[in-house]
Amino acid sequence: MSSIKSLIRYFDSIEDTRIAGLVTYPLTEILLCALCAIICRNQDWEEVCVWGKYHLKWLRKFSAFSSGIPKSITFARVFNSLNNKQFKLCLESWISDLSLDLKKKQIAIDGKTIKGSKFASNGTGAIHIVSAFVHEYGLVLSQEKVAEKSNEITAIPELLTNLAIEGSIISIDAMGTQKEIVKQIVNKKADYVLSLKKNHKNLYDDVALFLDDNDTIYDEHEDTDAAHGRIEIRNCKVIKDIKWLKENYPQWENLNSIAQVNSIRIDKKTLKEQRQTRYYISSLTVNAKTILSYVRNHWSIENKLHWILDMNFKEDSCRSRINHGAENFALMRKCAFNIIKQNTQKDKSSLKCKMLKATYDLNYLKSLLLINNL
Repeated sequence: MSSIKSLIRYFDSIEDTRIAGLVTYPLTEILLCALCAIICRNQDWEEVCVWGKYHLKWLRKFSAFSSGIPKSITFARVFNSLNNKQFKLCLESWISDLSLDLKKKQIAIDGKTIKGSKFASNGTGAIHIVSAFVHEYGLVLSQEKVAEKSNEITAIPELLTNLAIEGSIISIDAMGTQKEIVKQIVNKKADYVLSLKKNHKNLYDDVALFLDDNDTIYDEHEDTDAAHGRIEIRNCKVIKDIKWLKENYPQWENLNSIAQVNSIRIDKKTLKEQRQTRYYISSLTVNAKTILSYVRNHWSIENKLHWILDMNFKEDSCRSRINHGAENFALMRKCAFNIIKQNTQKDKSSLKCKMLKATYDLNYLKSLLLINNL
């Protein structure tokens, strides 16, 4: 279990781009204040500044803060100019030192647009960030900003580059189902379960035709959920004997199975049905029940990360948008998210309740940060 002492040490490794000799507020103190304030439900630099001034005496238990708390504009300028690659490496190193066992764990990769970062009313300029989320631990491994006039296809390889994913199972939606991304996953000795759509028409058509063939031998599993005013029935078929497919598509490395998931969603009030069929390719040779679990678990990144970032951290309302500001603020939110999520042994409260407790009780905030190790 990492401590805030370790995190401060990682913060100290980030280059301060300000002019030496003209720096009033140390970078590590700015980052520490911002982190604590964000955990305590503060959502912009003005709120972070106010929180810091009201809790300056408490913050001085852990660092000098000899010049006090900077103005909100100083927070903004620092985060706008902060080296985002070094900041991202800080999070990756910190997570790495937690020594998480990622073997047989599922890492979901998906993107999210930060709506408040847009410059124009039509959405131009809003940044899109791809994150790697470990389903079993509920922690973020890293993030990568999608370059302007590009898409997730270019960001995902950058995201995977520094991650130690050996032995894990990578799940990605159809945008990331690319031959080079598959090759990268395989080279890092990981497995994959990838959604397949018509952007790869020939492969899609062959997979769909084979799985739709009633005479084909396949493994099958079905489950049913009844929640949120609807009933959902999911049927998964998996075929592992795909030698012919591998011969026709050798560029898709370690392709060992294909899957079809048919879902029927029934509204309990209207009894209206919605039907959907999705196809997947995988390097795994497991049964249909296991593949279906990976397909369902993939969306934990939406429900347990993206939704929480919006609802509890108000990410979409954040107006930070200049230079690296939005990207760095998003990364700091994920640092705060991970710190709160780690504290599960003694407190089983929801993340929202933990943030509320930290807001009203500095001793609780201290326990979240494990700052007593200082």
